[in-house]
Amino acid sequence: VAGLRLAPPSSPSEGRDLTDARRTAALTRRDVLRAVVDYDLAESALKLEIARQYPEIHIGPGYSWDHGATKLPFNLGLVLPPADLNRA
Repeated sequence: VAGLRLAPPSSPSEGRDLTDARRTAALTRRDVLRAVVDYDLAESALKLEIARQYPEIHIGPGYSWDHGATKLPFNLGLVLPPADLNRA
């Protein structure tokens, strides 16, 4: 979607190829561009819901200093999916 842009309308007398003229006509229509954006948003939402079916593991760094003793702890976070695996 980022590569799409609105092109200025052109006259058919410029000698363009018919397929190029059809592509330009489709890309200059706002309803077609809106449909492409809606499709892209729905696809990314679907990918997110599929990813939520699997557990997430987060490992985070840490640092603490206790009277000259340097410690390097780490955090471990585990997020489990719901019992129905987000299929609802």
